[in-house]
Amino acid sequence: MQKSEVEKINTEGKEEESFQRMEVCFGKEKEEHNHRKVKNSVRTSKYTWITWAPLSLLYQFTRAANIYFLWISILTCMPFSPKAPASMIGTFSGVLIFTMFKELFEDYYRMKSDKQINNTKTHIYNYDKKDFEQVTWKDVKQGDIIKVQKDESFPADILFLHSKTDVIFVDTMNLDGETNLKPKVLASREMVDIIKNDEDSKGNDESELPKFDLSKIHELKGNIECEFPNENLEQWDANLNLDHGDKKPTNLKINNILLRGCLLRNTEFVLGVVVYMGKETKIMKNAKKAPRKVSNLMKMMNYMLYTVFIFQLLIISIFATISVIWISEAGKKYDYLDMTDKSVGIGTWFIQLLTYWVAYSHMIPISLYVIIEVLKLVQSYLVKWDDQMYDKETDQFAECRNSDLVEELGQIDFIFSDKTGTLTCNKMIFKRCSVDGKVFSTDDSDQNEGQSTST
Repeated sequence: MQKSEVEKINTEGKEEESFQRMEVCFGKEKEEHNHRKVKNSVRTSKYTWITWAPLSLLYQFTRAANIYFLWISILTCMPFSPKAPASMIGTFSGVLIFTMFKELFEDYYRMKSDKQINNTKTHIYNYDKKDFEQVTWKDVKQGDIIKVQKDESFPADILFLHSKTDVIFVDTMNLDGETNLKPKVLASREMVDIIKNDEDSKGNDESELPKFDLSKIHELKGNIECEFPNENLEQWDANLNLDHGDKKPTNLKINNILLRGCLLRNTEFVLGVVVYMGKETKIMKNAKKAPRKVSNLMKMMNYMLYTVFIFQLLIISIFATISVIWISEAGKKYDYLDMTDKSVGIGTWFIQLLTYWVAYSHMIPISLYVIIEVLKLVQSYLVKWDDQMYDKETDQFAECRNSDLVEELGQIDFIFSDKTGTLTCNKMIFKRCSVDGKVFSTDDSDQNEGQSTST
């Protein structure tokens, strides 16, 4: 193999490797090296104030009924229409506007939830003040050194930098639904040695770390070579390069990174370096966009609509044919109809077909869809106000985020579950126990029964 071919292969390999990995720098000059302009704010709502009107209106015409009523509204504007166009167009416009505002009203709560999350407070290290300052989640930047307190959620995917111990536990219920705590391991002991307080001595426990010196955090400098953002929750491969000591890279795994949405448990605080933010975090990569769902009621109504439409075409075709025959044979006898000079042909039959179509358009009532939309909105409020669906621990009622499927709640036939924990609370409540023949219980009657039995 020639030398040029070898150089070409090595160059291609380097280009492929640089494409598959990204670099996150941390330190005082981090903003000069981190050129990826990614915001930490997230949006789960379907619409914005700009896209709401066009997107919602476009979605309305994915329904067969709305396309039908649009066609009838156009026909009512023609000179052969036996109906006034104002009534049909006004009713149809009212249905569209009502549905659009209903979707906006439901999406408003998603916008409100996104705003609340993006404005949640956290603490990042300020290199000018040499202290932690409080900022909102949306203002967190890549490479920031962040401090998360106990029972707080991580605002981004951050690398485990320092804590009271080298192993901490996090609650990943928002990420994978598991209620048991997951361990996370310290990324590098060398980083602890850089920011440790020299006056603080190590505890008796080998896993206990020395306290950090706030004035030494600004000395941390380096970069993290990691994978580009992906949805894999099981694996993560990265290298930590510090501009201190022997500068040997430290290999990082998935148990070294603290993912957004998880809660810190069983420790007072944790320090970390922001790696992935916003829509690039693991939880947002796994949050797929929900598809448009149609209830069984709407599917059945669509089938009924197609059936009635075919029946309607059959009737108006028969009426149009009879009308053309009558015009050709007896129309000239009635002078007041002014049909003496009117030629009869396929054009006349088509005009008569459209005329009868408008006349019999009420066979598919538009008021039915108005009533259904109103009932769905009312039922969604009944779900929110249901006392039997109230949770005392969280002090919250049930929340209906989408009223399109509210009628499906009473039609569930089967529930499939991978384990019992999915359908239960995963809580162990003490009921009773027996020690040396004596029953201990939260119920006094059980204790009396145990004592009488032991005697």
